[in-house]
Amino acid sequence: MLVLSALLTAPSHPAHGEATDAQGVFGIHSVWVPSNDALEEMRRDCLGVEGVDEMACVAQVMERFGASSSARTFSRMASELAFMNKFEEVGLVDVAYVLFPFRANENQGCYLVNGEPPLVDVDDFELLDKASLERNAQYKAIRGEYPQVTLWPGDRSPEGFLSYRIFEDGRHRFVFDYYLRDGCRACPMVGVAVFAFDFDPWGRFEGSELAHLMRIHHVPGAGMPKE
Repeated sequence: MLVLSALLTAPSHPAHGEATDAQGVFGIHSVWVPSNDALEEMRRDCLGVEGVDEMACVAQVMERFGASSSARTFSRMASELAFMNKFEEVGLVDVAYVLFPFRANENQGCYLVNGEPPLVDVDDFELLDKASLERNAQYKAIRGEYPQVTLWPGDRSPEGFLSYRIFEDGRHRFVFDYYLRDGCRACPMVGVAVFAFDFDPWGRFEGSELAHLMRIHHVPGAGMPKE
């Protein structure tokens, strides 16, 4: 849906390899896809049980069901209970797709990992440069027509939209889309905002900025919106 070829290309990059495993860097070895039995045991024995240290209990279940030490570390460091279900190598900073199995909605997420800080949740809206969104003329027009407009995460599945670029000086840029809806989660989509996450040549997170905004127009009775 979004074309940002001028902003983003996908360069080649060196593999982390097994040597980084000893350094504690997240990688393929951090992936763990829980079975239904593992999730049921967590739900029964760990979640909301009085007197139980939930994360310690979850880690024990993960270990019993074959999760590596790195997978357990990732789950402990995530902003809420999550499991890495796919890893994508990029460079100094990489991409981890995650599953939030016990959420009521939006069960998939995405973290930028192995930089500084080691985990950046792209759907932590405190990290988004919302001031640049408020200044955007397209956004002002959308808000004028839809006063209740709200910002929501885009598709965070491994098949969802993600692009990145590594610049010649070593800086990394990742972009993600966010949906603008007319109020609620299930309300019509009225636009798409694309935010870029920037890291310096040493992998330190520098912040985010609005890279692109696309308005979506609705045709009454047509069902799907069109740009």
